[in-house]
Amino acid sequence: MKFVLLLALVQSQLPPEQFQLLKLDHSVKPAESSEGAIGNVTSLAVAKDGSVFTAEEKPARVLQYDRTGTFIRTVMRSGEGPGETRAPRIVIHSDTLYVLDPALGRLSRLTLNGKIVDERPVPVRSLASMFWVADDGSVVVTSFPLPAPWDGIALRLRKQGKVDTILWKHPRSEDRMLEFAGPTFVLKGRFPFSPPGAIAFDLAGRLILGGTKRSSWVIIDGRDTVGHFSSPDVPIPIAPHVRDSVWDAVYARLKARAGGWPHFDDVVRKDAFPTTLPAWMTINVDPAGRWWIGRSNSRGQLGSWDIVERGRITKRVTVPASVTTGLDGEIVAFGQGTIALLHADQDGIPWIGVYRVP
Repeated sequence: MKFVLLLALVQSQLPPEQFQLLKLDHSVKPAESSEGAIGNVTSLAVAKDGSVFTAEEKPARVLQYDRTGTFIRTVMRSGEGPGETRAPRIVIHSDTLYVLDPALGRLSRLTLNGKIVDERPVPVRSLASMFWVADDGSVVVTSFPLPAPWDGIALRLRKQGKVDTILWKHPRSEDRMLEFAGPTFVLKGRFPFSPPGAIAFDLAGRLILGGTKRSSWVIIDGRDTVGHFSSPDVPIPIAPHVRDSVWDAVYARLKARAGGWPHFDDVVRKDAFPTTLPAWMTINVDPAGRWWIGRSNSRGQLGSWDIVERGRITKRVTVPASVTTGLDGEIVAFGQGTIALLHADQDGIPWIGVYRVP
């Protein structure tokens, strides 16, 4: 029997000195008409020296900027040949840039100056796939379709070429998801105050799994639960004027999508909209192995992180500005002592802030 490590937190509040603000180190704001202008970003990666890589679609490409925010080079261009990409997702591990392209079913490894180390086929074609790199160099990729009766599946691609399958159970009932169901359609997903579940893999390649209804996670290695972490949930009411404002925006967007359906108001009702903030929104693991648990602000956006080290929340870090949300959630990358966040200015123009972790 495997040794079971129990990590439990009983503190409900952090001392004021443990609340921290990120400090802007530099920003990436190329001119709109320049070669390095930021486009439709799908993921970010940060190198040890503070330089930033972006993965983009339409057009597909991978770009690199130095630690001052200056554009350096186009690392990968749109295409299907060697060194090209159609739908890139990126991660930096050690001194290697990993590029997963589910559209091509290919994983590429590059040096940080853009030279290809190798490329290998991967049995993943879903554009919804996410990936992580473990300390041993193996790559974990979420996969589809889901085999019954499992709720999740991932593939662990070993450096030696072996592929392991990771399966887990996670019923949607554990997530705080907002759903409007009618006789012919269902609207559900990433609505404000109702984030769907998020998963992560730690540096050992173990699954971190939890539902957004409560602040509780398990660590799964293979088919064994080897750890647990939880923190107290204190329901925080949403201010009525904030709830009303957000609901009006959600209602207008959904009604426009419904296209004049006559029973819309019978199905999309305000009484189904949350009155309290969600327990948590996101979870990430940084290069030091710390967990970053994302908490909501008053408008249902990512507002702060609780940093978990050795089974304790050691500090809370406030998000400096709203973070742009993509297919896989907020577009954030954790580097060595830095965080890169994708923002948008008041005109909707994307820019990247690289912040120092206190």
